[in-house]
Amino acid sequence: MTRKRTPTVLQTRFAKLTAGGMAFTEAYAEAGYQTDNLTPHAIAVEASRLFASETVSRLVDEEREHLAALDKKAEHRQAIQVLGDSERVLNFLRETLSGSLDATTAQLKSAELLGRAVGLYRDITENLNKTERTSADIAETLEQRLSELLGIPVEQSLEENPVEQSARVIPVEQSAESGSPGKPGSPGKIH
Repeated sequence: MTRKRTPTVLQTRFAKLTAGGMAFTEAYAEAGYQTDNLTPHAIAVEASRLFASETVSRLVDEEREHLAALDKKAEHRQAIQVLGDSERVLNFLRETLSGSLDATTAQLKSAELLGRAVGLYRDITENLNKTERTSADIAETLEQRLSELLGIPVEQSLEENPVEQSARVIPVEQSAESGSPGKPGSPGKIH
């Protein structure tokens, strides 16, 4: 059974700095370890060894969990504040609209800006059909809608295939003088 070692002050500092995102070598020096007589490579090796130690690894994991919990609490507080601000703006605007509150232009502008800041005036659109469709499915849907609009049955519109008809190549004569397409005797014009 391994006994948990009590971390030193330097190990604790190093763990907090690396858990916060600082590079090992920077955290090693910042924590207070002597680096004056070490090469950058030696500092990197010592910092990696320190990070790999059981005591420091445990401290880093604990500190990361602590930071994640703080982030969640901060996000929660911010969400509550946004909801509170939204509610305040809505109540103010309702009271102003009902006539029970006489608001100045500055107050209305402040309410508008606060409402924008908390996303109160955002258009929310929801895609209820979240199923993925293939290009063949989309093409079939488009053909059905087009046939409905044009009044042509789907089978008939597929037989005639207007896309192929519009993509037919119409031969154009070449002008002997310019080498460009055109009518016989009129170089450069397309008919």
